[in-house]
Amino acid sequence: MKIYILSRKFLYHLRLDKKYKDSKTALISITDPGSKLTEHPFHTFDYKLSLSFYDLEKDYIDTDNNIFYNVISDDDVEKIFHFVSDNKFDVLVAQCEAGISRSAAVAAAVSKYFGLDNKWIFTKFVPNMHVYNKLLKRFGI
Repeated sequence: MKIYILSRKFLYHLRLDKKYKDSKTALISITDPGSKLTEHPFHTFDYKLSLSFYDLEKDYIDTDNNIFYNVISDDDVEKIFHFVSDNKFDVLVAQCEAGISRSAAVAAAVSKYFGLDNKWIFTKFVPNMHVYNKLLKRFGI
């Protein structure tokens, strides 16, 4: 399985390696709540999951501006679990706003779920450990 971890900007420019052009592809796209969903102009993914939560370790309330910032929910975790376990794909693209934390956490957990090495993710990215640990717990790891 090939895994890409990308930002919103770099998803737009993604060109899959030629050896994956006929492969089943999956996209897990994570945006900040209220942000426009990311579309890819040149590639239609076989499977797509869109989620919306902030890159935080715990919920946060900004009392000055009366804004609630939510972290990944149990429902989001269930959606990722079923998306990964119910679909057969060869390429996973995990994408979030910056392509550093939320998407890296999802990619690292999915890698571990499939028995793949995920150390490279922790050396190149900064996975959100709250997201990563919630997914590992749901994956039974």
